[in-house]
Amino acid sequence: MAEEPKENEQPEVPETTEPAPSKEASSIWETLEPLVTEIGKWAWVIGIINGLIYILVAVYWIALFGPVLVYIPSTLFEVIWNILGAVIAIFFSLVIVRPRFSNKCKNQDWDYLLNDVLMLGNIRFPWMFIWAIILSIFGYGWGGAAVLFCAFVLVFMGPKPYQWTE
Repeated sequence: MAEEPKENEQPEVPETTEPAPSKEASSIWETLEPLVTEIGKWAWVIGIINGLIYILVAVYWIALFGPVLVYIPSTLFEVIWNILGAVIAIFFSLVIVRPRFSNKCKNQDWDYLLNDVLMLGNIRFPWMFIWAIILSIFGYGWGGAAVLFCAFVLVFMGPKPYQWTE
């Protein structure tokens, strides 16, 4: 018969061979880093292509329905919005995204991107998200997709844990 454990003794627990979860840079980041580098490097080009497409769409609408556009306010507004949004997306891609995001992704300067923040009280909000939102608004949603993808990966699966507060 088996002996019963005494009151102060702990039952034997078999040792596990699985390692404990690591709090360092994950293997997910190691696999995603080349993708983030490549997509981030070309994010400004995606913004410019987005702007050029919508300028061409506006020119097409003007060429096709030019005289009629004056009488259809919603279509006229769409043409104006296409041109305005495209110009803003192109300008923003060249002036903000290329030097402050794409060049940093190309050089893998993750510390700069994670520490380039807008302080909202005690909260550190990454500028990458704001740039992605602006490009998405003026680029019909997909203009800021590259910046948004890279920002999410960097903040939530990046090389080091992101500090949301000071």
